Amino acid sequence: MSSPTVFVIKNQAGQFLNKQQEWIDAGDRQVLYRTAHRDEAVNTVFEVSSKDIYLRAEAIACAVDSKGQPLLENIDLLTPESGPGTVDDEIAITGEALIAPKTSIELESQNVAEESVAAQELETPPEDLA
Repeated sequence: MSSPTVFVIKNQAGQFLNKQQEWIDAGDRQVLYRTAHRDEAVNTVFEVSSKDIYLRAEAIACAVDSKGQPLLENIDLLTPESGPGTVDDEIAITGEALIAPKTSIELESQNVAEESVAAQELETPPEDLA
């Protein structure tokens, strides 16, 4: 017989969702959100993601111990390390933190603004050198 499985939810920072819908470190397994049903976990990921568009969360299946607490030993609990493509790396290169990707509306607005500036530059006569 296989051991029971529950689903927990982990975000991109290595934190887990608790029963109060807050992100915490994995220290206290008793307070972690968990469900035996994958579809419930996926729905919860959708709900918390809809409140924070920058959130990257996933439902992860894990075994439980004899007390019904999730066993997190096989789940990568480390937060992302500094390295190429991370916020620390971007700050070192540009002096600024990574900015969330622009939406298509923001990109379109930026393109219109750039085209407008370019058109104005073409219409402006050169200064007289007298």
